[in-house]
Amino acid sequence: GSEGKRPAASRGVTPQLLARQTPKRPSKPGSFLRFSGMAFTMAGSIGVAVWLGRKWDLSTGHEFPLGTLLGGVFGTAAAIWMVIKELSK
Repeated sequence: GSEGKRPAASRGVTPQLLARQTPKRPSKPGSFLRFSGMAFTMAGSIGVAVWLGRKWDLSTGHEFPLGTLLGGVFGTAAAIWMVIKELSK
C-alpha cells in the first residue's frame, strides 16, 4: 500500500526539474493595449469611411446609398490591411 506514496523528491522529481519542464507563457501586458488599439483603429477607419460615404450620398441625392455601401467596403478593406501590416511587424 504505501510504497507508491513516496514524496516527489525521492522519486527524482525536484522543483528545479518541474520548473524546467513547465513551459512559461510570456506575459506581455502591452499585447492587450496593442490589440485594443488595433480594434479602435479598425472601428475608426470603418466609421470615417462610412461617414464620408453617407455624406456623399446626401450631397448627390441618390436613392440607393451607394456611397455608404462603398465606404463600408473600403473602410473594412483598409482596416484589414492596417491590421495585417501591424501584425507583420
